[in-house]
Amino acid sequence: MYHAVKRMKLTRVNKYLSSVVVLVGLIIILIPFGLIFGMSLLPNIIFWFFVVPFLAFSFGTKICISQDQMFASLTGLLLFYGFMVFMIYEHYQSDFFKLMLLSMVTGIPALIIKVREKRKQLTITNISQ
Repeated sequence: MYHAVKRMKLTRVNKYLSSVVVLVGLIIILIPFGLIFGMSLLPNIIFWFFVVPFLAFSFGTKICISQDQMFASLTGLLLFYGFMVFMIYEHYQSDFFKLMLLSMVTGIPALIIKVREKRKQLTITNISQ
């Protein structure tokens, strides 16, 4: 009984740690991307609509130690968007802010679809073996 409770606590800690890994990974990518490419319209669109969802999915499936990849990817992505909103809330009327929110509205459902697709592939692979 004690080992089951301990394993459950470790699993919960791993889930939250995985979310933080996704958050920190996205922040680490944001800084050099902004410094190298600047924050004009085209790099913003590429970063918010392609790089962020792809990296959140990648960090959630490859790097994270949690088995629940959707939880890690989604909470990490939501924490990242929350962090960005907190950082630029004074500029809520800017195009950058609107682009980021539009990315959030499209990126989260895309991430859910991608993670579910991967789960189905893994389930099919496990069944066929």
